[in-house]
Amino acid sequence: MIVRKSFCNLFCMFLLVFSASGMGFGETGDTYSVVLENVESKPFIFALDPKGLAGANPRTSYFYGKIGNFLKNLSESDSGNLKLFIVKGGKSLQLDNLLVGEHLAVGYFDENPEEGKLINGEVPVRVIGITVKRGMERRVIRIEGEPVLLKIKRPEGLSLVSMEEMTSSMMKMGKDRWKDIPKLLSFSGNFLPLYFYRDDTSGYNKMHISLSRFWNRGGTGIDYLKLFRKGDALYILLESKEKISEAVSYFFYIYEERADKSNSATLELKPLIGGKMGGIVLWLDEGNGAGKPLYVGDVTVEGKILEGKVDLKKIPGWLSGSSFEGVSADFSSCYYDSEVGTYEEFPLATLYLKDIPVEF
Repeated sequence: MIVRKSFCNLFCMFLLVFSASGMGFGETGDTYSVVLENVESKPFIFALDPKGLAGANPRTSYFYGKIGNFLKNLSESDSGNLKLFIVKGGKSLQLDNLLVGEHLAVGYFDENPEEGKLINGEVPVRVIGITVKRGMERRVIRIEGEPVLLKIKRPEGLSLVSMEEMTSSMMKMGKDRWKDIPKLLSFSGNFLPLYFYRDDTSGYNKMHISLSRFWNRGGTGIDYLKLFRKGDALYILLESKEKISEAVSYFFYIYEERADKSNSATLELKPLIGGKMGGIVLWLDEGNGAGKPLYVGDVTVEGKILEGKVDLKKIPGWLSGSSFEGVSADFSSCYYDSEVGTYEEFPLATLYLKDIPVEF
């Protein structure tokens, strides 16, 4: 088995290097992804590549005048034909399936949003130019409120219902869609694993759960797990019993055959790193107990909820096969106490990947 001590800290270093170096999420055909990060406290409402601005050149002197006229003329009839997004203050939004070329995100920071309608008043306009190049590396674009080059009267009659709120934008599943997906694993409120593993200076030891310091803390206790497969993507929804903390990771120890003595791969979900969203890494056993890391997906976390998306094209064929026949996984949660360098891991359940719902 690929044991934790050989890779848990390495994962953090790997992901930090990934973020710093700008390695890409990986491309799907000729499309790419860009993350918009709203660093302001106000929600940012925008349209992506609106037809009314086709061919507009941001470098021309009249560009902002054209932007202003476009936003001022928005009406309820327009909103039905215009896909609008909202990025809450302090949140991020991933725009997927962007074609190679130039794109525009045109919108404004909303001062006084209310349910169902936007109050009239002046709002600051922002235009974000997005250049997508073939084979480009990962891009995170910060949306800032300053400098303000243009203010307009808030568009009237524009309903918030027409907007696609993307707090879980990577998934594009939506809460309603998840309701139709059955829980693959579910745990009662008094669920208690019989034992856990502690990894510290004394070694890697199996211990009775009564000796744990971190069970049911920071997201180690799970309410339920849902998995859903569509095309080349595996979607993950997990709800913990407590707010998910930066100290927690989740692991799927994957067995190509259940009779195998050790797992062939480990899928690690690291929700948060350095206050930022983490990611999903696949560790492949190279035959010596060491893990070779592959960055295979992204996560987003809000309170007790974690959502993830795994790109199945990035993982070995036996693990991304159409049926998953014979493939199983041991699911566990892990808490890392950084002050003393101690891990506590909690085995939760075994699941068979063939039971994951698939949409064709």
